[in-house]
Amino acid sequence: METKNKDKLKDRFRNLEVVSNSRDSRDSGDSKVSGDSKVSGDSGSELSAGSQFGFESGSRGSSLEQFYSERGRNVLRERRYLPRLSLTSEQFKHTLSGRIFSVTDLSRKGMGLWLFDAEDLKLFAVGSRFQGTLNLMRQKFQVQARVRNLHPDRMGCEFENLPPDGLDTLLLFLNPATLGAGLKLIPSLELNTLWYHGASGTELLISRTADGQDHRITLYVLGIFVQWDENEGLTTGCTVPTADHSEIRGVHRLEPLYLDPDPRVDLEKLAISKTVVLNSHLPLEFKNRWAAR
Repeated sequence: METKNKDKLKDRFRNLEVVSNSRDSRDSGDSKVSGDSKVSGDSGSELSAGSQFGFESGSRGSSLEQFYSERGRNVLRERRYLPRLSLTSEQFKHTLSGRIFSVTDLSRKGMGLWLFDAEDLKLFAVGSRFQGTLNLMRQKFQVQARVRNLHPDRMGCEFENLPPDGLDTLLLFLNPATLGAGLKLIPSLELNTLWYHGASGTELLISRTADGQDHRITLYVLGIFVQWDENEGLTTGCTVPTADHSEIRGVHRLEPLYLDPDPRVDLEKLAISKTVVLNSHLPLEFKNRWAAR
């Protein structure tokens, strides 16, 4: 029975990889947007990180930038500052230095680590191999990885020879149903916004009007986003990190991201979002509305 359950998890993850691979393929080159021309949009000028706490809202604190995507099309992608918690429950202990880092962008293929200061950059030369202990769901296992990209406050790496028990734990941890069940309501940085936070960078932000009506709902999970807006309708796409510093404000981190939209709604991403929400502890009325989208 245990073997069958593991096989089911692996099958689910293979389906998920179809969606996440498009994001993974861009991770090594996400630090630059060469030759892009910035375009003024209705959302206004680019945000100075954290001004007016207008972080995730598209009406404040965002900008539109034109770029030529790997999919061979000119598109406008939106830049946002996404609120995160500075400390995550996913931790990595670096064997050589003994230092402990918060994990970000965890996937079957690799992970990112948030770096605290310039000294941490010396531990992770691009192309170098390192090892340490990954702590997920209070389970620890040894991993080896190779540094693939380096940013001022973040390092991205690719796993090498991940042990079978580690892979099984990772598959369970990244299952959309597991991520949905872990969503918890936490204090929001913005007025009229509900913030549900979960593991592995899962964030659900519900922006409301003064009279309590939803006008924008955005789910960030597994390197993708699904958004409903009362004016623009439904949008799916991938999140792409920038080379800019995130900003630390107490227990919060403001992470700059690009939203790379799909040319049309991606049904795989939409299905993932529904699995997350339907397995959460959000009000039943909200889950029914989301499932109907």
